Amino acid sequence: MIKATGAQYGVMLLNGSEQNAYSSKTLGMNFEGKLLNVNDVYCSQKIIEEARDKKQIILVKTALHDGLETDETERVRSVLCVPIYHGETIRGIFTLQTI
Repeated sequence: MIKATGAQYGVMLLNGSEQNAYSSKTLGMNFEGKLLNVNDVYCSQKIIEEARDKKQIILVKTALHDGLETDETERVRSVLCVPIYHGETIRGIFTLQTI
């Protein structure tokens, strides 16, 4: 998916437990197929939460100009954020980003 979209990296986030509703980063990969340290990959919590809350795919072409980025993720230019479901339950989110 990273190569097909031209993204610089992708991150898989899985839902936490009922006590921890936030997703945790579990896998990061760059466009060369190399694994990344997920702590070095910036993800927009605002975009992730929007995809989760609206239960739909979010495509942002100009994240900074659309007001969806914060200081910590201001380098992100575009994002494709896809919620992953099992039945009616969201299990995680896959996000592709270009910086």
